[in-house]
Amino acid sequence: MPEKYFTGRRVNPWVNSVQMVDAKGIRPLLLRLDPSTQSSTGFDWGHSGAGSARLALAICAAVMDEADALAHHQDVKAMLIAPIQSDRWTLTADQVLSVVQAVQAAQAAAKRRPCEAD
Repeated sequence: MPEKYFTGRRVNPWVNSVQMVDAKGIRPLLLRLDPSTQSSTGFDWGHSGAGSARLALAICAAVMDEADALAHHQDVKAMLIAPIQSDRWTLTADQVLSVVQAVQAAQAAAKRRPCEAD
């Protein structure tokens, strides 16, 4: 089975196209209208604004359960979406899951560390 991945293309300064590709074929990534990602322009990338958050949340929701998507979309935005500086890009589901795993590992390590006294 082919790996799931996402492709983005800036059609013009006001229109961005994002597609999901997996074993079922190629289809547009569904735009989520969650209040936590208040973007009036839809998906965007290359910055840390609402359009990038909306894209990160939609990608996360396509590769993990809802609770994890909501918990980690800001991490994915910061580490994968905001740094994109190209009009065309591809991200794999494995890249997204790797970010989440790295964040979870860092959080677990921080919990295991004893607190240092001032």
